[in-house]
Amino acid sequence: MTRRRCRVFLAGEGPSDIGDLAHEPQYRGDGEGFIQPLLRKLVDDVEIEFDGAKIAFLPGKRAAGVIGHGEKARRALALAAASEATAVVFIKDVDRTAGVKQTERDARRRIDEMRKQIETGFAAAREKSPELSNVVAVAATPCRMIEAWALADPEALRTVGANPAEAPEHPELLHGDERNPQSNHPKRVLERAFGRAANREDFAAIATEADVTTLKRRCPLSFAPLAAEVRGAAQRCRTE
Repeated sequence: MTRRRCRVFLAGEGPSDIGDLAHEPQYRGDGEGFIQPLLRKLVDDVEIEFDGAKIAFLPGKRAAGVIGHGEKARRALALAAASEATAVVFIKDVDRTAGVKQTERDARRRIDEMRKQIETGFAAAREKSPELSNVVAVAATPCRMIEAWALADPEALRTVGANPAEAPEHPELLHGDERNPQSNHPKRVLERAFGRAANREDFAAIATEADVTTLKRRCPLSFAPLAAEVRGAAQRCRTE
């Protein structure tokens, strides 16, 4: 049986999440970040071709009524359509500072606020260009940052040579001073797991080994909703 093909445009923050797509086209290699292997796991019956851009590089003018990262999401959807993508995934960490302890309620509020910004941007793009309704648009909002997802599966960490004992039960709620190597800031925890700073290759390797069910269980606030949204979007692509 022939696998369905799908072109996905990724708008992310850097190499950790979207790999070499974060670089200008003339400087790109084929190295992946955390998101590409993860998406393949979520839609394993679809052959995915990836394109994308770093959020900071997205071109365009501001649109009235669109604030924050909604503006970048609007541009990402338009650029995805221009590159003939079937879908766009916009990846934005919810709280990169992670210096202040937050409750689950606080985390949900921050996630909701970020998602509303992104979805407003998607809606603004479609209002201006109705043909963009044919492009599936998905918001990925790691809480607090992509490192939390990378810390979610102890066995994946073990497989790639990192210390699984550093994996917390609730990685989405990690907090600490990023400047302190011994803090519970997600970057510092992942750094201790590897015994060094994690690089793009590490993120891609973890995602390749990660178990989706484990990620959904240990990151219920931000990964579980993404998994459901991606699988729903894939079903839509299959029936069109």
